[in-house]
Amino acid sequence: VSTGPPQVEIPNVEGRHKDEATRILEDAGFEVRVIDFLPGGDDIVRRQDPAGGGATDEGGTITLWVS
Repeated sequence: VSTGPPQVEIPNVEGRHKDEATRILEDAGFEVRVIDFLPGGDDIVRRQDPAGGGATDEGGTITLWVS
């Protein structure tokens, strides 16, 4: 019986530039979805889901809200 995909720790990238945050998450094996909720901002990650510090399925998608 399979227990599903391995669980991996999610890096906390809040407060980082979206390019750096995306690279960190992709290097950790995640897919990244970016939502720019205030266009014209400084492209800093204001929130991520799921939150950093927890664990989720390897290869899962992390959503970043940037402004």
